[in-house]
This record gives sequence, structure tokens and C-alpha cells, in this order.
Amino acid sequence: MMLGIPDLFWLVEYIGYNNFAILIVILYILYYLLSSTFMFVMFILLGIIIGLYIGYYMKTM
Repeated sequence: MMLGIPDLFWLVEYIGYNNFAILIVILYILYYLLSSTFMFVMFILLGIIIGLYIGYYMKTM
């Protein structure tokens, strides 16, 4: 899935500039971590935990 430049700008405005910067940093760290298999497994587990947490947080709002 390729995003065009206008889509990217829309995404930045939608998320907010601050959150977008944090997102870029997170993606960069993930790319670095995913270069090893152990970290890939840890990332999947962390993703599940974060997903559950966000799901719970959304329900309580």
C-alpha cells in the first residue's frame, strides 16, 4: 500500500503534528528491532498487549 503525498499531509493533519513525529520515531525503532527474530517475537507479543490495552481504553471512554 503506497501513500501519496496529499494522503500523507491529510494523515498528518488528522493525527496531529506532535503525534505524527512520535509515530515516525516508533516506526523507526520498530524497523530497527524487527531486524532480529527474537525482537520480532517480542514485538508481536507487545503488539497484542498494546492492542488489548487500547481496546480496553476505547471501551472505557
